[in-house]
Amino acid sequence: MSALFHPYLCRERSGRHGDYDEKQRVFHTHVTIVEMKTGKAKTIALNKQVLQALRLYLPHRRGDFIFASSRRNANAISRVQAWRIIRAAAMAVGLHGKISCHSLRKTWGYHAWTSKAVSPVVIMHIYNHSDYAVTRRYLGVDQDDLDKAYIGMELFY
Repeated sequence: MSALFHPYLCRERSGRHGDYDEKQRVFHTHVTIVEMKTGKAKTIALNKQVLQALRLYLPHRRGDFIFASSRRNANAISRVQAWRIIRAAAMAVGLHGKISCHSLRKTWGYHAWTSKAVSPVVIMHIYNHSDYAVTRRYLGVDQDDLDKAYIGMELFY
């Protein structure tokens, strides 16, 4: 799926054109969002892939939003429209089932955890979890560990 659908950009905002510096013709390397659920501000770094995807998409944008509605008023796309776009992209590459903005958020966390590239403490902080066990359960890594234990245990050779 496109890096344009960064889990938090999809979830909390539609990307204001203000995240682009017209004068210097560059995207800001960080965006700050206010989470709908908690009301907390969160600053998110945009990696090289996201910035490159935004650069590719920039010539096609309309109005003040990077992800603008196709209606005349060019408001931000709705959560439902974001879901439609993500679902269509998933189906186009052969992924079926329940896929949403939340799936992208959760998938990012799962891969960050299983790759061991990001500390569990940092992942907990990103998700505003106060408990290690909550984060493990949320990401589904408990079941993965159980599966490995059951499948890997061979009593007879």
